[in-house]
Amino acid sequence: MRSGADRLRGTRVLRAWDRYRAARGEVFAGGMAYHAFLLVLPALVIGFTVLGHLLTGDPELRRRLVENVNATTGVELIGIGQGDRGVVVLDELFTAATLRATGVLGGVLFVLAALGWLNATREGVRAVFDRPPLRPGPVTRLADLLVLATLGLVLLSAAVAEVVLTSATDWALTGLGLGGSTTAEAVLTSTGVLVVLAVDSAVLVALFRVALGRLVPVRELVVPGVIGGAGLGVFKALGGVVLSTTAGSPVALALAVSIGVLVWMNLTSRILLLVAALAAETAADHGYLPLLGPWDVLELPEPRTAPRRGRGEVRRATAPIETAGAAPGSVPAFGTRSEDRVALAAGATLGVAAVLGLGTLHRAATRMRGLLRRA
Repeated sequence: MRSGADRLRGTRVLRAWDRYRAARGEVFAGGMAYHAFLLVLPALVIGFTVLGHLLTGDPELRRRLVENVNATTGVELIGIGQGDRGVVVLDELFTAATLRATGVLGGVLFVLAALGWLNATREGVRAVFDRPPLRPGPVTRLADLLVLATLGLVLLSAAVAEVVLTSATDWALTGLGLGGSTTAEAVLTSTGVLVVLAVDSAVLVALFRVALGRLVPVRELVVPGVIGGAGLGVFKALGGVVLSTTAGSPVALALAVSIGVLVWMNLTSRILLLVAALAAETAADHGYLPLLGPWDVLELPEPRTAPRRGRGEVRRATAPIETAGAAPGSVPAFGTRSEDRVALAAGATLGVAAVLGLGTLHRAATRMRGLLRRA
């Protein structure tokens, strides 16, 4: 007869924790956070470079852009005039020489860091699912580059769409006689939070799909994705609190931003891999993966080249995945070509969802601050 401790260890949540630890999730999360941290600065540089070129002849729009950035973070990251406090000054960001130099350097660093982050995330998720590491080939790299290009185009489109949607929302509220109403703002804020949750969940599901290909059906990833989206939403909400505590000192602010972003990304990466472990246990309970017991040790296979497969049969009894070319009792390996096609499609969807989530989070945070100030 099993004791209470054994039954507790046999629950899906604790089995997911055991799987995460056995797969060395902390190590993979550290690598993911490192690449993500290197990705932040080039992304900001590229964003300001593009906007700087577009807004070179309109100082008023540049000023409003900086005020929007400062309002979003809750602190004065960028000073508008020479006497203002801030980590950097507006005029220093939008000089022609700065835009040219930072644009080229930021573009190169962004591509390298983004490719590294995509690969680190892919390998971390595959390790949690007990899949062998991939050796990215030219097709995989090309797919990742196309995903990054799609993300860049979507970012530009989302910047315009956010302005249009914000103006349309204000116009609609004013037309209904609800402009400035606390009830209307609360409803819009709640709606924004739900949209952010949906977008974060979709992003996690898409990431798992990119990493795993067709190993696990999408329906097995939905519930873990929603749980992970809620966890990510909590960490996003807490991000501005750390920044607001250091608003009085530019030096402390710079250190807090650097350290805080690194810690936040490490925690986010851990959440992502923990959710991946929960998804793996869910798939195992439904017969798609070998079940990892509470006392088992996850053994990661060595990197190897997947054998060429013919058209094998699909089993539906215990493991409804293709099994041709796999050793008995092991999870079969898929060819890289099919995974690359899935990565290309799912990665583009991931880029769109991430951008929409950032815009919605920004609008929700702005409305929430307005409610707190009026309260």
